[in-house]
Amino acid sequence: MGVVTSISTLLLSFLGAGGATTERLLVLGLGLIILLLLARNKAFNRILNPVIERMLTRYTALDLRDYVSLLHLKEDYRIAEIDIRKHNWLANQTIKDLNLTDEGVLVLGVKRAGEVYIGVPPTDLRLRPRDLLVLYGRKKRLKELAKRGSGNKEAHHKAIDENKIDVAGQRAQMERMNAQEKVEN
Repeated sequence: MGVVTSISTLLLSFLGAGGATTERLLVLGLGLIILLLLARNKAFNRILNPVIERMLTRYTALDLRDYVSLLHLKEDYRIAEIDIRKHNWLANQTIKDLNLTDEGVLVLGVKRAGEVYIGVPPTDLRLRPRDLLVLYGRKKRLKELAKRGSGNKEAHHKAIDENKIDVAGQRAQMERMNAQEKVEN
């Protein structure tokens, strides 16, 4: 909402200052195009990002991290929220009962309706009907979990089996990398 207000104020002050409106709109449009081109320019961003990071570090207490890269969110992994109201089969169960880690899904937190966020919730936390569950895992698994209905133990067991295959594949890949590293050394 602040952006809309800023843009409208800029437009009104720019156009209301008198003079030729067409010329002013042309200058404004050209300025916007230049800003868009600079924002999409990788070389400009490589220069600007460190400057912004230094300024934020110096003048704010913000913790600067590239969470997209850290959590591999550009790849197959995602963070998702599941509204317990819409997926009532999750309500009144503990996190331990759900056994999501065996499916390759981590519970990052629970947002209680009208209450605080519970980060890294204990396994004995019982989910309530108005909670919001924050999860991390593979995109496909999170979508399936969001569509899953109550009493669907078959889907749960299938997800566990698929995760075991994924983990085995990752271990095999790590072993190949370690063997290749030994050969190179």
